[in-house]
Amino acid sequence: MKVVFLDIDGVLNSYKYMEKPFVLKGKNYHFIDKKNIANLKEIINKTNAVIVLSSTWRLSFYDDLTSNNKMGEALIYALKEANLSLYAMTPYNGIDRYQEIQEWLLEHPEVSTYIILDDTDYDWKDIKPYWIPCNPKVGLTKKDAKKAIRLLGEVKK
Repeated sequence: MKVVFLDIDGVLNSYKYMEKPFVLKGKNYHFIDKKNIANLKEIINKTNAVIVLSSTWRLSFYDDLTSNNKMGEALIYALKEANLSLYAMTPYNGIDRYQEIQEWLLEHPEVSTYIILDDTDYDWKDIKPYWIPCNPKVGLTKKDAKKAIRLLGEVKK
């Protein structure tokens, strides 16, 4: 199994969008950039990877990946619009994202390869080669997506 560990702020949105609300079902939500979602979709479509939420946005979900607030609802909506969905979430210890990802990987030996899409260097140590640092001013770019596809391995159709 191929995995994309996904951060949200600075990856699916950017500084420009984090301050802009959008309206969903009559409510304001944090905006997620559709261009960045399209770049994520390209990664998923070309590699058959699954999405594991590693962002603090995972606090917006129950263990069964249903939303417990409007941020979670907004993320589910944005992903669904692109025919994407969450596969799982990393555990949350509130201290060390590196440890959270390591713990998730230890519990899932079926993972053959993975990448980490994040705008922050959490002292990734031995998993740093799998980190694709996104620029929080723009989020996930086409260049980032191409690197992700190369690291994960494109599936021939």
